[in-house]
Amino acid sequence: MRFIITEKQNKMLVEFLPINVRRKFDFDYAKVNIDMVVKDINRSINICDISVEDYIYRVCDMTVGDFFYTYEDEVGKDIHQHGDVFRSFLINMFEEYLRNKYNKRCN
Repeated sequence: MRFIITEKQNKMLVEFLPINVRRKFDFDYAKVNIDMVVKDINRSINICDISVEDYIYRVCDMTVGDFFYTYEDEVGKDIHQHGDVFRSFLINMFEEYLRNKYNKRCN
């Protein structure tokens, strides 16, 4: 499955995230992290007990936390002020992918 980043999404990423973050972030890196978080969540809770929207939000929120924690020392603590934008970006980019994962598991 290929994802297309819209011009608006790209602009959000480019304008709001520090350059150090933009250099490290790419689609493949985000996808690997999303998949790791999905495995962790699937082991820790029964995802079918929560809504698909909550599942998508949790996965993206944990991905943001992991990513920012990993690069906090390098980029600085002010990286956390960009969390909401980055989370929205991930939700927009991976919503369909995560919805399909949820539906496969719960249907």
